[in-house]
Amino acid sequence: MKRSIKNIILFATTTSSLATIGTYWLYSNHQRDIKTKFIIKNIFDKLNLNFSTVHARKNTIVSTDENISYYPPGKIKPDPKAAHIPKLEDLNLVNVQVFYRHGARTPLKRLPGLLGELEWNAHELFKNSSSYTSVPCKWLNFMGQFVSESDEDKANQKIVFNGGASAGLLTTLGHEQIYELGTRLKNDYILTKEFVKPHFNCNEVYARCTNINRMKCSSHGLISSMFHVPVKIHDDDSKEVVIAIEELNREFMFPNPRICPPLIEVMNAYLQAMNSIPQYLADLEALKKLTNIDKDTKLTVTEIYDTMKAADAHGIPRPLPLLVEWDSWMEKFERYVHQSYNMLLNLDKHTFRHGLRWSIGPVLDTILANMRSALTCSGFYKMELYAIHDSTLNPLLMVLGNFRSWVPFAADLIFEVYRDTKSHEWVRILYLGKPLILPGAENEICSMAHFINVTGRMAAPFETFCSEKHGPVPEIKFKQSSFIGI
Repeated sequence: MKRSIKNIILFATTTSSLATIGTYWLYSNHQRDIKTKFIIKNIFDKLNLNFSTVHARKNTIVSTDENISYYPPGKIKPDPKAAHIPKLEDLNLVNVQVFYRHGARTPLKRLPGLLGELEWNAHELFKNSSSYTSVPCKWLNFMGQFVSESDEDKANQKIVFNGGASAGLLTTLGHEQIYELGTRLKNDYILTKEFVKPHFNCNEVYARCTNINRMKCSSHGLISSMFHVPVKIHDDDSKEVVIAIEELNREFMFPNPRICPPLIEVMNAYLQAMNSIPQYLADLEALKKLTNIDKDTKLTVTEIYDTMKAADAHGIPRPLPLLVEWDSWMEKFERYVHQSYNMLLNLDKHTFRHGLRWSIGPVLDTILANMRSALTCSGFYKMELYAIHDSTLNPLLMVLGNFRSWVPFAADLIFEVYRDTKSHEWVRILYLGKPLILPGAENEICSMAHFINVTGRMAAPFETFCSEKHGPVPEIKFKQSSFIGI
């Protein structure tokens, strides 16, 4: 026991890796051992760390003509090992991190006018959805405690559409999309590569989601489609898979104004950029008139797009005034989103840089910490599964230089870490099952050093990511708004 604690400290060369290894320890071999928790907590206290917040498809995509990248052309230096990239079959897979969006869901908001009168039949939308969650799971925070229902879920239950369905709920279609994703991951990493075992093993796999109902259902569905019932390593072990969650007022797995208030102003800057796009406001007013929405009603393109995208996914009958032009409106809104991101990127780098760090700094820090831990600690997880939101995946793809369009339901972003026979470390990234090429890289495999060069400047530990240590807070004076992209 003492030797194991010593090993934790030995491998914890940074705050991030200590945090990740500490979480790993709590949620694997010794999640039942209260004494061990207190020993690790004392270590964290001595190092002045906050123990309670430590962390460890069928879709139509409207594609745009170019990627959006945070980095201008030529800003990232070429991979220093580009001339010595090994073949994939000559590498040994060490760690896999999967970040995936929830499956299809009902809209987040009931709109006025014709779009608010769409029929969301609860009986049809949620038929047989329980059949996709066969493996027993439970959701605990990092102290091993149950977390109460979130305020978001309580608010969503009060939004009821025509047909009886509530807002923001994963549907049977969403479960099917997650099942397809889980089946693909199972084929790749369990059946083909035999990287992890068929039975869920808490020493091999770590699961995490945010405390929102559709995220819990998505994480439950992915576990059920990938694994059999967990193996019992010890007699007192549970056969339930533990999925880690956190209270939303301490959550960093999506851009969260609760823990980083300046994000509100960044969102306002995004809306301001959207409003300044030529023809955008005129199109917004035209759509309001077409769908019987009062012209004085304040709506954003994202709110309308969310409802139309959800309706499209579930085959909800379209209102007659939009029957012919529905697809053209969808494509138009997709391009407006792309243009607004481009405007923020090109016109206000200071705001956009801070916005990216505040949005996903701790997520990138988690990715890098997991990679370091997997490469230095022989007992670390082999796979981490994170159920996240579109508002996380979009900025992640920007930092990776590969954002082209709003991520679809059940989208997945995978980070694979490899080691060659000379102990050199390599990274491969896949989006929607296809390899991505990072800025400055020549093919799908890049050196670990190059991956850190691309992502490291945006990574920030949870303890400091929203502080002035990363530069002064930009002064942006627009009207307040709220996030809806989760």
